[in-house]
Amino acid sequence: MISEQLGNVTFQDLIQTPLESISTLLITGAYPVATWFFYILVGMIIGRLQLKLMATQAYLPFFGFVTALGTWIISYVGIWFAGGWEAMVAAEPQLSTDEVEQFIVFGAEFDYLPTNTWAWGLLMAPHANTALSILHSAGVAVFVLGLCLLLCRFIPHQISPLALVGSMTLTLYVGHQLYVTYNTTSESSMLHFITQLAFGVTLAYVWTRFTRQGPLEWLVAKISKGGDALLESRASRRELVESSEQVSVNGPTD
Repeated sequence: MISEQLGNVTFQDLIQTPLESISTLLITGAYPVATWFFYILVGMIIGRLQLKLMATQAYLPFFGFVTALGTWIISYVGIWFAGGWEAMVAAEPQLSTDEVEQFIVFGAEFDYLPTNTWAWGLLMAPHANTALSILHSAGVAVFVLGLCLLLCRFIPHQISPLALVGSMTLTLYVGHQLYVTYNTTSESSMLHFITQLAFGVTLAYVWTRFTRQGPLEWLVAKISKGGDALLESRASRRELVESSEQVSVNGPTD
């Protein structure tokens, strides 16, 4: 068994149950690589577009909105008007109707999503990892990205704090994870949100006065460049050795 309900794999799990752990990481867990890699592909496609063009900036929010709205309509109609709700309740007799509704609203936040009927594929809730949920969240992300690009065109100075935050998303995400892990206070969720938002904007503003990259972004860039330099050095040495061997076989050329 994996350690936690959400399928968070530990090093101990990898040693004791390697096949189950790898399957959880790649396919069946709360954040399966095979599912969430779709977002990376979408980001790679968008990153190769001409984002400075007005047409691109307008197309992104349009197609993002259409995708998000379309998947929401399919999910809502399928669950409440096409028999999805009845199929879920009938397929899971051990669950109350309130528990089934919890799955619809919150997804597999505290458990694994059932798969014994087609209707579960209609969910768009967090951690559902269904095709509709992935397309919906990707559509929302594309819509927000296109909207931000348009705002940068018309009011760049007013939204510059968001650009600063965007320069260190990895650092702030790690900070967010540390906050939710070690913060045990019982304040409202809105207060937690405002606290993290204020801290993130302040850190980004102060840090970017000295350098353009966040601390973790700088570290990752250094490691990446170091790896590239190592590969280039090995390739250069290999070419030098091959050239020397070629000279030794054929003799020096005039």
